[in-house]
Amino acid sequence: MAFVIPEVGEIQLLEDLQANRLEGSHMHAYKNDVAPGPATVLGDFTECNFAGYAPFPLVGWSPAALDGTGHAATNAPKATFTPTAVGGSGNVYGYYITDDADGSLIGAERFSDAPVTVAQFANLEVNHTFTTKSEF
Repeated sequence: MAFVIPEVGEIQLLEDLQANRLEGSHMHAYKNDVAPGPATVLGDFTECNFAGYAPFPLVGWSPAALDGTGHAATNAPKATFTPTAVGGSGNVYGYYITDDADGSLIGAERFSDAPVTVAQFANLEVNHTFTTKSEF
């Protein structure tokens, strides 16, 4: 038989993850053509460096709850990246999240319509939901 984590266990595990890794983590935008997968490492990404760019601190995640598919989920605060120079952002392919304590990679996502380009003073807004279900 397979090991099963009941719904209450998923919520507890996600709450622990929130408290110890997600709260205070940072979202980074990346500018190289990478499709994240199970073997992805932090060095695979080239972080954006357009004028006005800074990694976005993820503070204030929503409480862990079941998401309707039987998995625990939490939502990050909406991350915003705003280019301030005439050239805008250049190509942005996606984002990755790092642990604030040690800088390690937590996860990444490529935008479905990558690459995207953001004009000067326009916002690139990213909504992120973290669940206990892997996409792989």
